[in-house]
Amino acid sequence: MKKTIFAIFATLILGLHPNLAHAADKQPVPIKFQVLEYNSVASKHLPRPTFVDAEIKNGVIKTLYIRADFITGSEYTSFTRGMELHWIKRKRLDNYIEGVEKFLKWEEIATRDGDAFTKEIGKFGKSIFTFHSGNSKRHFLEISKCSTCSDSAYYYNRDGAKGLLELLKAWQANELDPLSESELDDKYK
Repeated sequence: MKKTIFAIFATLILGLHPNLAHAADKQPVPIKFQVLEYNSVASKHLPRPTFVDAEIKNGVIKTLYIRADFITGSEYTSFTRGMELHWIKRKRLDNYIEGVEKFLKWEEIATRDGDAFTKEIGKFGKSIFTFHSGNSKRHFLEISKCSTCSDSAYYYNRDGAKGLLELLKAWQANELDPLSESELDDKYK
């Protein structure tokens, strides 16, 4: 009995369970944006190394994983090897597009009118979209997975939000082109 329990436990820990083995299904996606992190020493939001992977099942992208290497980290980075991780499921794609488009609309109005404020844009599944003003000319889109975990939130400025929107719309139109391992192997021999 103990050997059976150990074997099951070892299998789960090693990631051999089919529901846990996602790494082989992920392919990198080229992006044109970076997630921002607030740097208290510089007193501004600074870009962080940002990566996107597409999880593909049966030839269809099911989930996008956005990873950012944050300096400060949060309680969640110990589980993600020092990187914050957000994911977008295909079923929430339209909600994400709606949230980013609303941010861009508000950002344009607030910049034009010189407004500075913080206001929730909307909740989509577990993700909360919030409009934040750094001042009357700098505004940020915050996407977090809960209302109390701002230390693991992703921040985008206008250009970052536009890049994220471009990525999401390409996915919606089935025009997102992840790099397969064979393409990478052929390119980098």
